[in-house]
Amino acid sequence: MKVEMKTSKVILTIIVALVYVAGYVGILEMMHSPAVWYGLLLLWYWGMEKNAGVKPLLYEIVPGSLTGLVIALLLTELPNQFSTFGVISAAIMLISVLFCSFTGRYKNWINGATFLTMTVTTAQALSYGTGFTDYIKIIIVAAVYMGLPGLIKYNRSREAIKEV
Repeated sequence: MKVEMKTSKVILTIIVALVYVAGYVGILEMMHSPAVWYGLLLLWYWGMEKNAGVKPLLYEIVPGSLTGLVIALLLTELPNQFSTFGVISAAIMLISVLFCSFTGRYKNWINGATFLTMTVTTAQALSYGTGFTDYIKIIIVAAVYMGLPGLIKYNRSREAIKEV
């Protein structure tokens, strides 16, 4: 179903989105975060794939991205610390994660946000040396910044239902 918008509404939507993203980038810049773009990818995934819902943010995006971060850390550090045994362990872990994904197990923890985070943070860590603690900060800021408007809206709708 194609939804057409008037040009003025499109321009207004773009301006609002730019101001919103600029606020997010500004917060991460104040924190001296080197990987602002990762948060923008999370924002895109949450908005486009999960319709910017509060429930997916709390039950899929945050746990999935944190799981992906732990997996990425292990994928990069196990081989560094334990040589061949680390490579074998990382491969077994990755196969286990893929198995869980394909069979639909642990959907809150292993989902699209998991694989987005694994891909982005592993590539970044391997090529630029960005610390994983930076990504944890970004996930927290993203969850609060992106989720706050939705939580306010959700709370208002619950109050309206109670009044009826």
